[in-house]
Amino acid sequence: KKVAVQGDVLMESTEKPMSQSAVIVESIAPAPAPKLTLAEVRAKLDGKTGKRYWKNLDELAATPAFHALMEEEFPKQSMGGVGEWLDSTSRRGFLKVMGASFALAGLAGCTKQPDEPIYPYVKQPEDLILGKPMFFATAHPFPTGAIPVLVKSDAFRPIKIEGNPEHPASKGKSDAITQATLLGLYDPDRSQHVVHRGNTTDFSAFQSAFVSNMAAKKGSGAGVYFLSQTITSPTLAGQWKQVQAAYPQARLVQYDAVNRDAAMTASKAVFGDFVDAQYKLEDADVILSLDADFLSGIAHPGFLTLAAAYAARHRYEEGKTMNRLYVVESMATVTGFKAEHRLGLKPSDLAAFAQALVSGTGVGNPAAQKFAAAVLADLKKNAGRCVVIPGEQAPASVHAAAHLLNAQFGNVGKTVVYTETVNPLPSIQSDDLKALVADMAAGKVEWLVVLGGNPLYDAPADLNFQALYAKVPNTVHLGMYVDETAEASQWHINQAHYLESWSDARTYDGTLTVIQPMIEPLYGGKTSHQLLQILLDAPGLSAMTAVANTAKPYTKDELGWRKALHSGWVDGTAFTPKAVTAKGTALPATSPAGGVEISFRPDTGLYDGRFANIGWLQETPRQVTNLSWDNAALMSLETMAALKLEETDVVELKLNGRTVKAPVLMVPGHPDNSITVHLGSGHRTGGRVSDGVGFNAYLIRTSDAPLSAANVQIKKVDTGYAICVTKVHNIEHRGDFAQHDLEKKESDKEGVYSLAGHEAMERSIIRYATLDEVKKNPNFAHEEGA
Repeated sequence: KKVAVQGDVLMESTEKPMSQSAVIVESIAPAPAPKLTLAEVRAKLDGKTGKRYWKNLDELAATPAFHALMEEEFPKQSMGGVGEWLDSTSRRGFLKVMGASFALAGLAGCTKQPDEPIYPYVKQPEDLILGKPMFFATAHPFPTGAIPVLVKSDAFRPIKIEGNPEHPASKGKSDAITQATLLGLYDPDRSQHVVHRGNTTDFSAFQSAFVSNMAAKKGSGAGVYFLSQTITSPTLAGQWKQVQAAYPQARLVQYDAVNRDAAMTASKAVFGDFVDAQYKLEDADVILSLDADFLSGIAHPGFLTLAAAYAARHRYEEGKTMNRLYVVESMATVTGFKAEHRLGLKPSDLAAFAQALVSGTGVGNPAAQKFAAAVLADLKKNAGRCVVIPGEQAPASVHAAAHLLNAQFGNVGKTVVYTETVNPLPSIQSDDLKALVADMAAGKVEWLVVLGGNPLYDAPADLNFQALYAKVPNTVHLGMYVDETAEASQWHINQAHYLESWSDARTYDGTLTVIQPMIEPLYGGKTSHQLLQILLDAPGLSAMTAVANTAKPYTKDELGWRKALHSGWVDGTAFTPKAVTAKGTALPATSPAGGVEISFRPDTGLYDGRFANIGWLQETPRQVTNLSWDNAALMSLETMAALKLEETDVVELKLNGRTVKAPVLMVPGHPDNSITVHLGSGHRTGGRVSDGVGFNAYLIRTSDAPLSAANVQIKKVDTGYAICVTKVHNIEHRGDFAQHDLEKKESDKEGVYSLAGHEAMERSIIRYATLDEVKKNPNFAHEEGA
């Protein structure tokens, strides 16, 4: 075995770092058993800091037991003998043995390049040059499509993530969640061991138990189930097909709490097949968003591409037509606030609005009726140069309406194209999960292997997943944290971070993008590729080889493979548009109506909860609300007044007999008679950052109403809650008053005054004009007093 000793952990008494070089020591022969164990070394050094390291290490190194331990780790036959290492007159030897003791004590954060070859983005240096970073291309795998990135690596440690400037899907852009994943790599709360029934073990023990049990099921696979997060990796999909060929009755279930079921249901109904829509906003003069927050983050497929295309067309240039954006939404969003025309509707009204656009019938709400008439007129006027985009959290009826409207206005093949899905194994995930639960209840599930998810935290509350999971004879959880599912599993396997792994994934446009490791797994973590591969005829096949085999039809040879690693993607793999025909009609409205409605949304920072232990994302103010370290029941000022609530109150939300408590927060522009809650908070376990932060909205979310529900009951139960909002709702300035009015009392002023509103209006730090005004005076923003 090899021990890598990184020099930057060696400290002089002045506490300045010394040499960055690494010393690699390889033992080739066993030695007698030491009298001192590694556990005892760690115990002696536990909690010691600063200069006290040297005092205690000196004392430790002087003991015969430590000498014996060093002799076993560095035997005399290796590198000139152990005597040189322990020679008290040799400073070099002293530093070596101190570095060794640090490594053995678990205090050295030493890493090195993976054994497999990876290739720098620009040029591979012949040797490491300290202070000169290298850049490697990889991708952040995400359910809506991979995000291509460049990773800056210093001394073989990833230190910064940015977008890949040459990738056709992102063109150098990235997002907050992707950049924050670097902090997840170094999260000290990550799972570090394989655990069996509460006891630490190793992966070989699991592999032996799993493979021996599967041997009896070869050719059948009855009772074996895999529960995976959404798959975007062609290689992983290929491995599963091989597993299913060997175990025909084994079952794979994909489930993410935030999924694309609405989009998949609509495409199947309208086109007869699962397809993805790609929107060409660079060619659209008029855009209608039906609850599609495509400018806010990667929760919406193709966010980076869509945001860049929208911004390019929305920038005013003389002689160029600006695009125009209409937004109808059930929650105030970044996209809604960017729109020229915005309408807020509660979920059931939004579904009815979308269907009314298709049928041409009236909308009950007078304001919505006027809005619908104006939108339809503009879409007809710009037929073939307009586009309708449905939101990911909008119901299937809204997606179906968008498909039919795009077909009706001749947009297909122009501003919208349809392709095969980013997920190579598309399905309706909620239906698959229900089938799995039914089999669990019937006792048909003998082995349930969870690949990366946390269903005991985020499964629909009505499925009783936790109780049924406990009845499965053999449960396995692959995950990065010892979370709710890991604690309840018989086997927990620590998962490798994507920056430590080989894999691949499809981006929004379908481009096959390579995921290559930036660092050797810090805790020896495993991947889904490895768990599936051990069931195949070549259990030792590496993930790198499997990924290379998937790309081989395109890369052809070793040179093509190196080019793919260098660039970060495989040329010629983007999806080509499919010819589709709208065979179906508008789907019936699926958003339940009645009373106060509740809408469930992924958090703009934590998503579905998988990033909840990254403190930077918890700290970052949420879009629109500026809320940090919490989630809340979001509602309009009018709804709060009707319920007699204040922003310091805590309410109990009751839905179908299930309850959860949440603080109240007012959101300007939120539709009346509805509330919005964000998912991803309220973890019970899984990390020191996430535990106990916010409330768990999954506790009232059911499988029959995963997007929105009607008749939620709201009752005030407490007050005085200190909600953390970094910016209050004070950008308001109504009424006329001069600058000297600043000295007057608030009650003496006409209208409503706020400092932010005064700065914006009186000092003109915000300058605006209509398009017609800009055409008359393009230089308006640079004129004094504008």
